[in-house]
Amino acid sequence: MCGANAILWQGTRWFGIDDEGVFVGQIPKHFPGAPLPQPNRPLAETIRLRGWTSPIRCRLVDWVDATNPKGHGFQDDGESRVLDLPCGRFRVTAAPKGFELKWFSLYL
Repeated sequence: MCGANAILWQGTRWFGIDDEGVFVGQIPKHFPGAPLPQPNRPLAETIRLRGWTSPIRCRLVDWVDATNPKGHGFQDDGESRVLDLPCGRFRVTAAPKGFELKWFSLYL
């Protein structure tokens, strides 16, 4: 059974999150609430192009929120910032100047 946004497989609803055939199953209740990425094509087309294999079940063990500088050993070059966009909050780096690289990192 395949819908526009999800497929039902062995009693679990799997949501497509990209055009390469990556799916996510049951979303944990403690998921921070960021919207799931949306593929650019219907799932039926992705499955037709990429095929369908049995999912590998994984358990979410940690969540990294790059917008929170107090979590996961955050460091940056002093020029990253958080943007509030209609689709959510994101951390971005400054535009590079010449060969100077801009960065931020999180230690897990």
